[in-house]
Amino acid sequence: MNKFLAAGGILVSIALTGTSALAAQAALADAPPVKAATVGLNVPQLGTAKTYAILAETLIENIGYTDTASTTRGNDLGISTSTRLIGWDDRNIVGWYNFNNEAARTAQADLAKAYVKASVLPATTINSQLGGRTLKPGVYVSRTGQFWITGTLTLDTLGNPNARFVFRTTGSMRTSRYSKVVIKGNKLACNVFWRIPGILTLQNDSTIYGHVMSNTFINSWKNVHVDGQLLARHGGVVVNDAVINNRVCSD
Repeated sequence: MNKFLAAGGILVSIALTGTSALAAQAALADAPPVKAATVGLNVPQLGTAKTYAILAETLIENIGYTDTASTTRGNDLGISTSTRLIGWDDRNIVGWYNFNNEAARTAQADLAKAYVKASVLPATTINSQLGGRTLKPGVYVSRTGQFWITGTLTLDTLGNPNARFVFRTTGSMRTSRYSKVVIKGNKLACNVFWRIPGILTLQNDSTIYGHVMSNTFINSWKNVHVDGQLLARHGGVVVNDAVINNRVCSD
């Protein structure tokens, strides 16, 4: 049975199923070597946004069967300015639904603070192709303004449970099919942040780790695995047979 709430949160059990997706963004390229970065960073805090598997401003749309019920917390869905949840039924997702209400708007305000924080942290400039690399904790900014992941990006915590990774662009970001982001030494998606002003495109069968913050749209193609969150400030999120595992972190 379908359940829907516009004015306040209700704990519900649903799954996303539906049609059509947002347009994907173009390709990127890059060049030279990686510099050292820092451990124990002052990182963005997500506040009330931390419990959302997907948070958007305009819409959440799904194609196929998307699973966010792999944890007992962190399954929330939120849309701050509308009730446009497209392609869903009540089979799977367990969490709070907040559509066009105060809770969703508060979460968006907290997301905005985290996004701004990620924008101003001192950063090391690196090449835009992240695949095939092992990076140490730090804040990284793309040399070309975009990031691309082909193959595997390994984030090495150096054995530090508080290690932090922040990645930011001035444009878009795109993952290739079967690409992966993996954590070495400590499996904490809590400590990984992606700050993307443009469209984020996650191609088929790719895996992303961390809190993914787009200023516009997130387009997740078929069979994407997200160990973290999909958070869109001024647009929507489209998913297709995705698995989203949001481990709620303490601020």
